[in-house]
Amino acid sequence: MKFAYFLSTLPALALAEKTFGALTVRSGSQFQYGALSVKDGLVHINDGQSNIEWVLKDDGSLWDANSKKYLVVNEKGELSTSDEPEKMFAVSENHLWYDAESGFYACPSDDGNKYILAKKECQDGTPLVVYVTGIKNVNEPTPEPTVTKTLVPTPIELTTTLTPISIIKGNKKTITLTTTKKIEPTAVAASKDNFGLVAIRSGSQFQNSAIKKTSPVFQVGGSEGDDLTLTLSTDGALYDQDGRGVFVNENGDLGNVDPWGQQSATQGFSIKDGNLYYQDEQSFYACPGGENKFSLTVKGWDGCTGIQLKVFE
Repeated sequence: MKFAYFLSTLPALALAEKTFGALTVRSGSQFQYGALSVKDGLVHINDGQSNIEWVLKDDGSLWDANSKKYLVVNEKGELSTSDEPEKMFAVSENHLWYDAESGFYACPSDDGNKYILAKKECQDGTPLVVYVTGIKNVNEPTPEPTVTKTLVPTPIELTTTLTPISIIKGNKKTITLTTTKKIEPTAVAASKDNFGLVAIRSGSQFQNSAIKKTSPVFQVGGSEGDDLTLTLSTDGALYDQDGRGVFVNENGDLGNVDPWGQQSATQGFSIKDGNLYYQDEQSFYACPGGENKFSLTVKGWDGCTGIQLKVFE
């Protein structure tokens, strides 16, 4: 059986019992960074906020700790819930695999109004993969994030000493001239092109929600706007898929610079351990900004939910 051989070739990470988050990925489609949820016994794509608590058991079965059901592939090829396990799943290279294959499909439901995650190719289906985030051992405490500080080199001072000899009235006289030149180091910042962001807050409605490009402030999840795609420049500024800079206003809201050229892109962003940081902090917030709308900010207040932003290509 090909799955048995596949298991033997996987690293230990895939075989140990793990919890993780998951979202669908298909660049350029409506399923890019798609949320996965269980509805009526089937795994739906982009049908509300993610509500699956994924657990991959060491026997290859997949468990949803929220619904208290196993996830299996039914006779139609759809991912569905069951009281009995199916030991055909694995995680490798940050993707979910079934029977030694990582490919899945978004298949229209019978009424055509929803999309179901499936393993079998279907009519009008869209191929995709299931990307796994935040993998950790079951019962293992969440480690503190590693923050890499940028070390600023110390300027170098070069001293040159010249000792010419002059003769004054037949007597030799030594004159020492000393000059000092200060050489400032040139700092090189990391840059990154064309990445997306998803919110990470386990157990919340924002888990694995895509960051949306909306005006005037970016949103966490929701159906408005396009998924935000960013480029990090070497000066620590962010630019979106339209080439417009990202601006942090005095309230902490993140959005685009104004279209009249009166603002510059805010500097101070960086990427560390796969997360976006602002001024060496990885804390962001989803704050109420209207009915079923949540603004992305760096300053929280009552009613806001703290999140982290995972960088995703």
